[in-house]
Amino acid sequence: LGLRREAALHRPGFWIRPMLVELLSGVGLAWLYWWEVGRMALLPEPVAANLAPLVMPVLHAQFACHAVLMAVMLTASLIDVDERIIPDAITVPGTLLGLVAVTAYPWVLLPDWVFVQASRVDVLFLHVVSPNIWPPALDGFPRGWPLALGLGCWWLWCVALMPRTWYPRHGWTRAVELCLARLKREPTTWWLVGLGLLGSCGIAAVWFFGVLSWMGLLSGLVGMAASGGLVWLVRVIGTAVLGREAMGFGDVTLLAMIGTVLGWQTCLMVFFLAPFAGLVIGLASLVLRRGPEIPYGP
Repeated sequence: LGLRREAALHRPGFWIRPMLVELLSGVGLAWLYWWEVGRMALLPEPVAANLAPLVMPVLHAQFACHAVLMAVMLTASLIDVDERIIPDAITVPGTLLGLVAVTAYPWVLLPDWVFVQASRVDVLFLHVVSPNIWPPALDGFPRGWPLALGLGCWWLWCVALMPRTWYPRHGWTRAVELCLARLKREPTTWWLVGLGLLGSCGIAAVWFFGVLSWMGLLSGLVGMAASGGLVWLVRVIGTAVLGREAMGFGDVTLLAMIGTVLGWQTCLMVFFLAPFAGLVIGLASLVLRRGPEIPYGP
């Protein structure tokens, strides 16, 4: 296998794809900056030219976050094309960076409303209940159930990453025993338990002390869980219907990462638009490689 990869790396024209990736990445970043910052195209309503400098910090923060997201998504997509896998080493750090970003500066989330008063411009970011107004019931301390919601989303993600097996052929009791046995013997499980506990402390601290930071963090956590859960549901149902793995778990973690910084609303749209791109990629894969699997990550 190593020799085949080495031969593929030095085959005639091996340099074409790296060159195209570098070229199109540079052009794409420049276009993204022009579109998001130059044209202020993400703002839901026009902002007067003389007020543009007041929203520039927000626009630059959004662009920086989207540029990192673009790089991580591109890396995951190219690996998926080659290996038919999306590594956790790509999506897990991307998700964690997204949660840190939406907590430290919630305005990296997509803009939702823009309020212009005299010489002041207030930009409200896309949150859990957008386009509705943020309800006081979701505020932080002393309300307990929003904290439970955030911790539930966080632990759902942590547990989903744990190495599990599920063999129901000999009954559910035996399947649970085998699943727990593997969880106990895998070192990754205990790393994720530690990550879960550390993250829980951070979430509780933001819930207690933060206001806007709590809005951003809870929006990121719900976006992560809802977006990943949507693909996870398709994976479970599709596998049960087809009798084989219908979708890789890397697709689950990939959309969860995207939902962290773009929100569940955007990922719902992505979920219904992606099959059209998947159809094109699937047909190309069938013609060029004649493989039955479609790299859904791209």
